[in-house]
Amino acid sequence: MQMPNWNSFSTLKKVLVILTAIVSSIALGFGWLWSQDIKVVIPSSRVSYRCEAGATALDMLLTNYATKLEETSLGALVLEIDGVAQGDGKYWLYYVDDKEATIGAQAYFCQDKEQIIWELK
Repeated sequence: MQMPNWNSFSTLKKVLVILTAIVSSIALGFGWLWSQDIKVVIPSSRVSYRCEAGATALDMLLTNYATKLEETSLGALVLEIDGVAQGDGKYWLYYVDDKEATIGAQAYFCQDKEQIIWELK
C-alpha cells in the first residue's frame, strides 16, 4: 500500500477538510456548536455593567447576572453572583463609577450610563 504524500499541500488540505467535517458532524449531533443563545460564564469575583436611567443597581444586576439574594431588615443582601458566593469574611460590594456605594443597591437609582462594578472583598 502506498503512503500518501504528506508533503503535498493539497493532500494536507483535503485531510483537514475531511477532519473538520467529521468533527462538525459530531458536534452538531451532540449540540456542541455555539449558538447566539449561549452565554459563556466564567466565575469571577468581579462583574460589571452599564446602568440604565431609572433602574436600580440591583435591578440591573438581576437583569445581567444569575444572583442569589437574602432579604434583610436593611434591604436585599447579595449572597452570590453567577455561582460565586460570598463567605470567608468576603462580601459582595458595589461601586458606581469607581466610587464605593454608600447606599444599598436596591436604593441606588441610576442617573445615566454609570459603570457599576461588583467585587467580592
